Amino acid sequence: MEKYLGLRGETLGLVRILLVVFPSFFLFGYNQSAIGGTLSFTSFTKRFPRIDTTNTEGALQAENARIQGKHLNTCASLLSMVNNQKGLS
Repeated sequence: MEKYLGLRGETLGLVRILLVVFPSFFLFGYNQSAIGGTLSFTSFTKRFPRIDTTNTEGALQAENARIQGKHLNTCASLLSMVNNQKGLS
């Protein structure tokens, strides 16, 4: 097996984890914390009352959380597909 950047085997696997996987998980967590705060802003909940989980309780809060997750996942999937189309990922 040829070396890649002077590395191969377990060392190359460790470098790949440290340089690709770890930053990906870190940025995912950072982005989750950033958008989590946005979802509770008063201006955001007024604009999108159907996904307001801050000012609701019980069954309505659960339903809004389900819809919120569905819409955010759809948005993330769409952005992922756009990036794949442009060859960015």
